[in-house]
Amino acid sequence: MLRNHLLYNPFSSQKIKIFIVLMFLLSWELFFISLFVLLIYTLLFKKTQFDRSDLESLQSEILYAPFGGVVDEAESGKLILDLPAYKSFGVQMPIYSTIQNYKIIARHRFSWAKMYAVELVTSSEYGEIKYTFECKWPFFVPRIWCRPGDVVYPSAYIGYLLFGGKMTIEFQRHATLLVRKSDKLLRAQTLLCSKG
Repeated sequence: MLRNHLLYNPFSSQKIKIFIVLMFLLSWELFFISLFVLLIYTLLFKKTQFDRSDLESLQSEILYAPFGGVVDEAESGKLILDLPAYKSFGVQMPIYSTIQNYKIIARHRFSWAKMYAVELVTSSEYGEIKYTFECKWPFFVPRIWCRPGDVVYPSAYIGYLLFGGKMTIEFQRHATLLVRKSDKLLRAQTLLCSKG
């Protein structure tokens, strides 16, 4: 009786092999699902942070690049910056500013869809600066969190352009541009312009 009990194995070797294969497949499935979730998180929500603990070192007379991208147009008093779809979508404030005005503008770029832009007017060392944010694709509205009366520090995140877009910076006063058309931008590191 004892011998029969010892010989009886409820987990046969074949069942154990099937169990191990299923666990192996399930672990790989969980691995790829985790990798996919991490990729989506990185593309949509991860914000590249910079050490800005010493805010006094940021000169109030220099505009920093609000995102990593390319200069689309650079002419006197106006900059157009292009944010590619594959870059981090977050937009940072380029200079210490106080928000004066905020409005959403509907533009008819396509006959079958509306394009929306957000216009932000700020006051800073340069006087009044107008920022216009526009997404590249229809039905996507730029998400800008600032509202009139807000005081925003340089390199603070003010919103995002989902799947890329354009940002236009228009100066009321004269500014010396430090970038040219087709120059590449590094977020919060490339200097766009200075007073003078």
